[in-house]
Amino acid sequence: MSQQQQKVRDNFGSIRKNDRKYEEKHPDYRGKCTIGGESYWISGWKKQSEDGDTWLSLAFSPVNK
Repeated sequence: MSQQQQKVRDNFGSIRKNDRKYEEKHPDYRGKCTIGGESYWISGWKKQSEDGDTWLSLAFSPVNK
């Protein structure tokens, strides 16, 4: 089944490693999701605290903006 044939599932999405990261401020991960029937781009940055904890910081922006 192609991506176009897949049913769009609300409140789901995915991200993958950003292969277009050329500057430090660019996100480490990019993707897309659907929330409330609307499509959003997802940007994710790897973060690490001074004590070694790691997490992803996420930002969402509308696709049709």
